Amino acid sequence: EQGLTNFKIISEYIIVALFVLSGILLYQNRRSFDPLVLRFLFFFLAASVVSELAFTAYVSVYAPANALGHLFKVLAFYFLYKAILETGLVKPYNLLFRSLAAREEELQVANQELERELSMRKRIETAMRKSEARFRRLADSNIIGIMFSNRDGKIRETNDYLLDLIGYNRADLQSGSLCWVEMTPPEFEELDRLAVQEAMTRGACTPYEKEFLHKDGSRIPVLTGYARIEDGDDFICFVLDLTQRKMAE
Repeated sequence: EQGLTNFKIISEYIIVALFVLSGILLYQNRRSFDPLVLRFLFFFLAASVVSELAFTAYVSVYAPANALGHLFKVLAFYFLYKAILETGLVKPYNLLFRSLAAREEELQVANQELERELSMRKRIETAMRKSEARFRRLADSNIIGIMFSNRDGKIRETNDYLLDLIGYNRADLQSGSLCWVEMTPPEFEELDRLAVQEAMTRGACTPYEKEFLHKDGSRIPVLTGYARIEDGDDFICFVLDLTQRKMAE
């Protein structure tokens, strides 16, 4: 009678190590498996380890260790059959519905996140509409002059207060010919340049006094200021007529 060679014994231990490593990986990914399938796979790995360890004690075909090894080998393949063939083919819904349940849970989480995002967007849109309505009410009230322009002075939009103040009408505005830089006397150009530079840097400028040239050539004292719109070169400006105050002075 002769036992296994050293190479064969070492090979058996390597196989045992691979089964143990498989068990560790299986445990780490246990949530991906149906509980019944997971249990049978662990039984398969355990029986396989015992079988291989029994074979390391092999001395002859009639030795108890050999019989024990084959017994556990049969048992291991029985557990593998239960885990994969019976559960995967005879009762595939155990695997299918677990996958569907996981997908459903993922979809529910994604749906909740989407609902929160949509709810936030609705709140932002509602707040923006309210803010726009309040601003539009202020502009239409003609209490002060409000205009939108670029940094070069081209007026894109304004209310009737400012149009009446400088002697122009909406047709002049729609023609694109209105420019507050051209309506500014030369002595205020440096003041305007500094104010625009401040608005570009800080987002808004300190309100200051200047004059506009009326369409008929007369001068109109005003208090004005700019706020930069987002990160572009457009501004929203307010203009307040100071004629009455200057006359009182």
